Amino acid sequence: MVIASLNGTNAQGFVEVIERSDGSIERTGLLKLSTPNAMELRHLLDADTPIVYKGPVLANGRWRADTFSVTATDVAMECESEETVNVTINVRF
Repeated sequence: MVIASLNGTNAQGFVEVIERSDGSIERTGLLKLSTPNAMELRHLLDADTPIVYKGPVLANGRWRADTFSVTATDVAMECESEETVNVTINVRF
């Protein structure tokens, strides 16, 4: 289990840095949150509240711990069950 957090709210998942052949970099994350925490995240995003990610980052085949501000460019929420929501976040920072 990989533990990360958004604004101090625990989630399972990580952020990955993907380097494209044209030199551009995409940062994306897949996090699993409880349904109440996912709804709170949606509220924070809708209110343009600053979001801080803290947790593991995979870049160039290596893991590191990092903390950074997140600007969500795309957020998709998909119910896995009544208790859990998968949140995919494309971010820039």
